Amino acid sequence: SVVSLSWALVLCSIIIYLFTICFMHGVDRYLRDEAGPQDTREHLIAYYGTVPHTMYSLMMAISGGVDWHDMAEPLGTVHPVYQGLFAFYVLLIIIGVLNVLTSVFVQRANDLVRLDRDLVIQNQLVSNETFLREMKAIFDEVDVDGTGTITWQKFWEYMQHEEVQAYFVTQQLDTSDARELFNLLDVEHRAEVRIEDFIMGCMKLRGQARSSDVATLMRESKRVGQKTMKAMRKIERQLGTICHHIVPADASTASWWNVASPVSRYGGHFAPAS
Repeated sequence: SVVSLSWALVLCSIIIYLFTICFMHGVDRYLRDEAGPQDTREHLIAYYGTVPHTMYSLMMAISGGVDWHDMAEPLGTVHPVYQGLFAFYVLLIIIGVLNVLTSVFVQRANDLVRLDRDLVIQNQLVSNETFLREMKAIFDEVDVDGTGTITWQKFWEYMQHEEVQAYFVTQQLDTSDARELFNLLDVEHRAEVRIEDFIMGCMKLRGQARSSDVATLMRESKRVGQKTMKAMRKIERQLGTICHHIVPADASTASWWNVASPVSRYGGHFAPAS
């Protein structure tokens, strides 16, 4: 958030300011008391000449604006302690402060995500409650005689209104085939739908098919296919057994017919009696 970002900038500014005072104290004494190499003095004045220049230089050292080794080398001429102090400053800011601030921002982002998730869940619960209340009101409108159930005739007459069809569409319920919709709601196959079946059925049929619905349909289709194959194999075995018993009987009947039939006696022509 903006508040967290502001406090992070304030913390970094305070740390940079404290190190600025420390470095400028040593540089100022060096420039006043000793006549060092001219290029070293120029670098010190360029990097640590004033408070704004020093703070700007320290910010560039931790942000990649300039190589911090080039800034620490002139401080080694002032005193090796300042060079080591500059290295400590870089480690403190990059490894300590920036990592801590990053973890704080990440934790804050996780809290916001968790808050958003709670809000989404709450909104979904409110939406479901509103949907159930509206479906109950629709059921009461269809059940004009107060029997607690609706028949196909009542449902069909109610679905003839364009306003009702438009409302069902806004609730992601397909009303293109009213008869099929009624059959899906009639889970007990009694040609009438109770209020519980109506509300829960509309809740399940709401929206597009989910992956779980598709997986359930595929599992049921596979199970039915396996049962069908088992039944076909059983019928095939039974037919084979029946054929095995019928064929010998047909063969013996054919032999008896060839012996006893007048047709076979007269060369295949039956001679009727005159």
